[in-house]
Formats: sequence, structure tokens, C-alpha cells
Amino acid sequence: MPKVIGLIGSPKGARSNSRVISDYLLSKLEEKGFEAETILVYPEHRKDPQIKGLIDKLDKADLIALVFPLYIDSLPARLIRALELISKHRKTRKVSKDQRFMAICQSGFPESHQNNLALDMCRCFAGLSGFRWIGGLPIGAGAIAGEQNLEEAGGRVYFIRNALNIAVEAISQGKEIPEEAKQAAAKLPIPAGLYRLIGNLSWKRRAKPYGHRKRDLHAQPYLEGSGDYHM
Repeated sequence: MPKVIGLIGSPKGARSNSRVISDYLLSKLEEKGFEAETILVYPEHRKDPQIKGLIDKLDKADLIALVFPLYIDSLPARLIRALELISKHRKTRKVSKDQRFMAICQSGFPESHQNNLALDMCRCFAGLSGFRWIGGLPIGAGAIAGEQNLEEAGGRVYFIRNALNIAVEAISQGKEIPEEAKQAAAKLPIPAGLYRLIGNLSWKRRAKPYGHRKRDLHAQPYLEGSGDYHM
């Protein structure tokens, strides 16, 4: 039975959109005969800065599925550090079996292609670390899941489920993630403009209990020359 590890790279850990996406992916892979395990990178790194236990588990896995949120066109900081440690370790050992590596990057942007640069970084990591890269899946509007189980979230996350189902079918057949899965991930259930409008209204609603006004959301306190700038 092949072993897949879902590696969650979100700072929010178990309560994150990355986790619910990974849970759905792993459940579908289990239906295809995989043995699945979830590892949260941030708690592991806080517990052991050298992540030795995590690295040992990765050495035994047949497939690693990294799922993480986009942070400024890149990966979250502790996740980057963890990948650096994993790569350093793997350069000192002989890889004894074919180990596949895939990544899913989700972000709040409605355009899925915003995640491509971060996925290219994951592809480079895999190549430098002795993993066989089988592809990345960019998911836009990840916040639409609302950290809710994808099976229960209804039609609004159909595009995510569809993309993951296509990817799982290919993976179970030993293939790479197909372009079809990436195209499915890009098909939002609502127009991008409406998604942005809802997102903006949500930010204002969340700011109101803290006494913030609309202008506060546009503040640039560290911009030189602005009235809010402070050294």
C-alpha cells in the first residue's frame, strides 16, 4: 500500500483552508488504495526546529502532497525553513526509491495563476531534493471554502473538488497532474468582480468591531511621504 503524506504549510495549522483541501485530497487518495497521514509543518517546527521526526516520515513516503497558502507571491516563512532543512538532509542520503512530490497553492486572489511562482519554487525544491515532481495545482479564491469540509461546502467549492478529483485520478494511475486539473481550478463559481466585491465588504465588516473606518483599511503607515509615515 503506497503511503501519502499531506504536508500542511499554513500558519493557521488545523483550522485552515489548506487543511480542508488536503483532507479532501487524502480522502480521495485513500479510496484509491493509499495509506494517508497528515503533518502540520508549523506545530512540528515549533516542537523541533530541526524537524527530525517530520523528515524521517518523509523519507518513508511514496508521495508527498504539500498544501499551503500564498504569502506575498511565495511560501510562508516556517514552511520555507522546513523545506530548506528537508533539502539539506536529502542531499546527504541516497534516495532508495521513487518518491513523488506535488504541491497545491491556494490564495485569496480570484486568479489561480497568481500562485504559479510559488509552485515553481516547489518544483525547484523537488528537483534539488531528489523527489520526482508530478506537478502543482494553483487554486484561486481559496477563502471561498471558509475552512469548511469540502464535501459539505456545496456548489461554491465545486471547482476545487473537481480539480482535486481530476488530479487524484491521474495520480492513482502513476501520471502527473494534468493541465485539465489546473483549468478546472481556475473556473470560479461566481464572476471575479463579484468575488472581489464580496471580499471588500467582508474586510469592512470584520474591521468595524475594532473601530476602524474605510480609510483605515487603505492606510500605508510605512510609506515615506505619507501623512501616516513614522521613522
